[in-house]
Amino acid sequence: MRTIKKFKGIFGVLLAASIAVCLALCLAPAESAAADGMYAFEISSFDAVYDVHADRTIDVEERVTIDYTGTRNTGFIRDLPVNDGDRVYGIDVKQFDGRETDVDYTVEIEDELIMIDIGDHSVKHGEYTYIIRYEYAVTSPKNQNVLPLNVVGFGSQAPINRASVTLHLPEGFDSAGTHLYV
Repeated sequence: MRTIKKFKGIFGVLLAASIAVCLALCLAPAESAAADGMYAFEISSFDAVYDVHADRTIDVEERVTIDYTGTRNTGFIRDLPVNDGDRVYGIDVKQFDGRETDVDYTVEIEDELIMIDIGDHSVKHGEYTYIIRYEYAVTSPKNQNVLPLNVVGFGSQAPINRASVTLHLPEGFDSAGTHLYV
């Protein structure tokens, strides 16, 4: 009889330990996946073109090249910071591999941040280029002579190896006395 009780006791301990390990693995996959490099990527290049109009609207085109280095990458999130009262319209995302093609994306708004979740559920490896277009409207500037732009946003998910910004200013714009702060 004592042998059976010992067996039941050991079996219970092993069962409890197995359940604990399974729960730990199931409840924290994203954290361990990120730590193991499963969702790793770099931004090889980030090129933004801002076509600024006299009415303080801006047509924006961003070309973002992502180098997916992890084993489970399915896309990335582009955060667009929006200043108080400003608006973003007409968001459109394409994949570019010599020609523009449709790509899955969703748009969510959280406080003063627009999140564009780009990519489908297929695993990606290597470089992918995306074109993100939208119109940004500065609706209530605190200073009429200032155009505040946060081009790459806050808290990038990955290092940005190269970035460029091109501003096309309205016709007749007098650049005398203009200052650019980066």
